[in-house]
Amino acid sequence: MKEWAPKIEYWGKDAAASVKMGQEFLERKLYDEAVNEFKKALEINPHMTLAHLLLGKAHIYRGELAEAKQRCRNALGGDAERPTAYLMLAYIEYMGEDYGEAMKNCTEAVALNPGADSAHALTGLICRAAGKMEEAASSFERALEICRDKAPLWMLAGDAYKKMGRYDEAAEAFKTAVALDRQSPHAHYLLGEIYMAQGRYGEADEEFEKASAQNPVQSLSALAVVSRFRESGRYGEAEDILRMLIEKHPHWAAVHLSLGDIRMDEKRFKEAAQQYRKAIRLNPALAVAYYRLGTACEAMNNTAEAVVQFKEALRRNPDMAAAHTRLGNIYAGRDEFAGAHAEYIKAIEAGLKLDGTGLH
Repeated sequence: MKEWAPKIEYWGKDAAASVKMGQEFLERKLYDEAVNEFKKALEINPHMTLAHLLLGKAHIYRGELAEAKQRCRNALGGDAERPTAYLMLAYIEYMGEDYGEAMKNCTEAVALNPGADSAHALTGLICRAAGKMEEAASSFERALEICRDKAPLWMLAGDAYKKMGRYDEAAEAFKTAVALDRQSPHAHYLLGEIYMAQGRYGEADEEFEKASAQNPVQSLSALAVVSRFRESGRYGEAEDILRMLIEKHPHWAAVHLSLGDIRMDEKRFKEAAQQYRKAIRLNPALAVAYYRLGTACEAMNNTAEAVVQFKEALRRNPDMAAAHTRLGNIYAGRDEFAGAHAEYIKAIEAGLKLDGTGLH
């Protein structure tokens, strides 16, 4: 197979060509090569703010967050790049859980480009992480005023409404998300949960059925009831339903996942691991089962086995941000900082895809 090569060829000192080549490398996730090209551009033109901005992005992907921050700050000198530079700075601080600094930078991004839905969405995510649900909902609403055809934005708004007990508004938001993306099991599941909270059990059952048809892990209504019992600490009732389901559907992996989750809540980690292994035997392709088995192993201080299971989860779903984060934490605990950085950056990449901020 012929090795990929960038489309652009250039001769002499051409900063713009180096930037374009670096962008191609960036799109191909060839981050070292991208960094080299952006640095070439800056050697030719040290004041090229676009090169600083893109170099900052490449540094983020390589886990070099201090360098990324500095490059983003350098990019603040360019009028065209300034809003994105502030947004990238905000996202770096958000991932580092420094919500105060994240909000300062995001506020600047919104002021410079109030028509960017991604800036309002990130503001909402920061507010939500800080527990400010009213402000989060307002920010998601502003993002939706700008762009109404993104299902993830409607789900974010619906989640904020749900957390505030505004179920009617949450239901409308999730219904819109479903209408925009009928193949999203998560949207159907969220709508089903709201219907359950409203006592609309028939409609809830329909949504859970749709979610299950698209993704067996987004379970049927019986498992939704189990989830509600578990959330309220009614483990005995939840387990009664699960035992019935295991008898009726002995080959249904999701039931064993749910029973494992209850055992985790009860801190019966060995039994939880047994249930997750049963789920894996029934459905070896189920990434979430390996992830949860990894968390059980980690809870038993068996980090070597946890690493194996998190890697198995990621082999099946490379965009599972939580698994990347868990791996990063284990590596950091072993002082394997290069490995930790790599996993944290992969978690950031996966988060960018899911958050709907438009930064990736």
